[in-house]
Amino acid sequence: MTELNKAPASGGFTLVEMMIALGLAVSLLAVLMRVFLSLWLAVGESASAVEVTERAVFTLNAIGHWTEESAAIPAPEELDDRGSVQIDSAADLSAVPVLTRGSDFAWANDLTDIPELAFFRGCESPKIAPLAPTQTAIAVVSARDLKCLSGSIEQGSSALLLERRKPCVTSCAGPGFFALMPGCDAGTAYDIRWMSRGAVPDDCAGAQVVIRLQRQLIYLRSHSFRRGDAKPALMVKRQSDEPSGRWLASGMVADSISGFELCGISRDATDCLNDGQRVHAVRVSVGAFDSSHSFALSRFFAPRS
Repeated sequence: MTELNKAPASGGFTLVEMMIALGLAVSLLAVLMRVFLSLWLAVGESASAVEVTERAVFTLNAIGHWTEESAAIPAPEELDDRGSVQIDSAADLSAVPVLTRGSDFAWANDLTDIPELAFFRGCESPKIAPLAPTQTAIAVVSARDLKCLSGSIEQGSSALLLERRKPCVTSCAGPGFFALMPGCDAGTAYDIRWMSRGAVPDDCAGAQVVIRLQRQLIYLRSHSFRRGDAKPALMVKRQSDEPSGRWLASGMVADSISGFELCGISRDATDCLNDGQRVHAVRVSVGAFDSSHSFALSRFFAPRS
């Protein structure tokens, strides 16, 4: 009877074996989690670095596109046989004009004995302070000297002024400032007017070319999303197409820009021209950053030819 009442032996793990197995499983899981976290952090770091790089590249590409449209427009006698407008950045720019103070906004080719350069001192419209369409429309000027730039401007920074030229092949819809070439009066190279649309007006039948003029400023603001966030932002400010030529609210090109350096380049000067003189090309340097990465890039830009 005693032999029959004994329970049969069953296979399984002892408590010690289960504790050892559980410890090994926890250790293996910890190793896998560490590997996963390392890969996740590496991917995040790589994506962050790529985003910073792309931001800097995008910023320069945008500036380059706008600069290309600031080319000199050849005089009508320089058009090709088909009568189409050919943009040419190699126009004669031996004399670099500077707009001096004075009620008549006179142009001066002699740069000596000028007490104060006041190029765009009031952010004037093309009608008030015209730039000859046959010359490039690029200038570098101190941002603090521009009254149309309000708000927090990065200390000691420069602003890039561009006048984008868009030839009206047939007729440009919408109002704005336009250059008429040749001018309406006999012997004048061009006239600049505000018109309701880009077409040769009845009182200026001699004009052969009509070009829309749109000015904009590119500058560095001391913050991106809120004041004091220590993240400078690259901004663009455009002049309206209204007769008053008022400047519109600024728009952000890119946030978290660590630097925006400009160097105006002229064929007649070896140093950077950042005092408001018109230049042939510009060297632009920008740097983008985030909490753990930074990337700087520099390029030369000139109007397309």
